[in-house]
Amino acid sequence: MTRFHALTVKEVRRETPEAVSIAFEIPETLREAYRFTPGQYLTLRAEIDGQATQRSYSICSGLDDGELRVGIKRVEGGRFSTFANDNLTEGSQLEVLPPDGRFTAALDVRAAHDYVAFAAGSGITPILSIVTSVLEREPDSRITVFYGNRATASIMFRETLEDLKDRFLERFTLVHLLSREGQDVELLHGRLDGARVAELAHAGLFDPKAADAVFLCGPGDMIEQVQTALAELGTAPDRIRTERFLPSDDGAATAAPSARAETVAAKGAEIEAVYDGLRHHFRVEAGDGNVIDAAHRQGIELPSSCKGGMCCTCRARVVEGELEMIVRVVARRVGREAPRRAVLEPLVHGQDHHFAGAAQLAVHQHAGKVGLGAGIVALVIVENFADGAGDFHTLRSSLKPASMDGVNCLSRRARSACI
Repeated sequence: MTRFHALTVKEVRRETPEAVSIAFEIPETLREAYRFTPGQYLTLRAEIDGQATQRSYSICSGLDDGELRVGIKRVEGGRFSTFANDNLTEGSQLEVLPPDGRFTAALDVRAAHDYVAFAAGSGITPILSIVTSVLEREPDSRITVFYGNRATASIMFRETLEDLKDRFLERFTLVHLLSREGQDVELLHGRLDGARVAELAHAGLFDPKAADAVFLCGPGDMIEQVQTALAELGTAPDRIRTERFLPSDDGAATAAPSARAETVAAKGAEIEAVYDGLRHHFRVEAGDGNVIDAAHRQGIELPSSCKGGMCCTCRARVVEGELEMIVRVVARRVGREAPRRAVLEPLVHGQDHHFAGAAQLAVHQHAGKVGLGAGIVALVIVENFADGAGDFHTLRSSLKPASMDGVNCLSRRARSACI
């Protein structure tokens, strides 16, 4: 069963005035549990001001670095990121879940790939892990990274990136874009957005059609714009992989539960959750914000982190009953209709390319069964609808951002769409 382990901080390295990287000591008995794939993240937990707080942070170390290290940039008002930047020192202890995440590169020593990556701010963290590992493990592959920041002082891992560029001159191209600091080349002055990506391609700095894989990591608006631009430039959708970072590490905007959900919650609802083969029974009641909170209140340790549907720690599959998604979701229309199966999956890890957003689950009808795995509460699969539409429209009624007049969903597992 996946669970937290107490790990000791080996080193805290100041990367910028507002960011640190933290390396952990891994006991020999836990080395296999904390073996990672480049691009994955760790979920960290600590007691801060008397409150148990946990957040997910991407691993920045390469496979051959001989360490497990994450990057943490201070977020305004962020409880955990502020704590990490101001309080963590060598010898501190944190509770840490084993690595997780699907924003990864499958490395092959025999490959000769052409990789491209776009990162903004702290989005460089998992990209650095991928870059380092590709350069070390795929000797015939090349990688180009476009990295957007406000100014030179805010560039995370600047020395590490420059060292890599010097070591791998023929295979690693690093392009910095600064929005608030002048550059000799006008093309490199400004925000990393869709228009800029098109200009970079037209200038011959990368070939959008030739890239074997394109990694995007940063805030949601940047990802949406760059992804759209790449599609217009001819990049195959299945070659684009994305990782979205929440703008704040203290929660996502939520919609009010529907009247139906509140009525059911007032009476209480029985939930059966299956996690790592174990069945857990608990009640969700009026004061519970979501299924995860209800389980934790009753002493059931289900995996979770951001509770904003972005980090994928608490992915759940609804197999019976109804649940309601209450975190704002922004989704893109794809596919046609699916008469008997519906899938909602935010674009958190880049393999599925169809959604951007976040979601939480609140009880919607008398009972439900939830299968939990390493991932997000934002993954909701409802199978075998009576007519394929009515129930899902009810579910959708709690997801009403202005940009969402209808949600169509496509999953590689389901290969179908809904609404």
